[in-house]
Amino acid sequence: MYDGWKVRLLKGERGERKGEYMVLIEIDSLEARNRFSPEPDKASPEATVRQIHPEGNQVFENGYTRHVPGQATMYNDYVEVG
Repeated sequence: MYDGWKVRLLKGERGERKGEYMVLIEIDSLEARNRFSPEPDKASPEATVRQIHPEGNQVFENGYTRHVPGQATMYNDYVEVG
């Protein structure tokens, strides 16, 4: 993934989304986020699929998700509060 970003592919084990997948992207800081996605639904010139590390590419190319960070899609940005 991008520098300062970690990607996890999660699969629901119990509950309403059992058997469904989610991509969790953990970003070290707001600065690391803004470097590649400075505004909602907008990627920076640096943020291209070619710059994602091979392990990150697997999440986006295996059919589990069709969206790349910075593209218009359903998402939420969260910040740690406690």
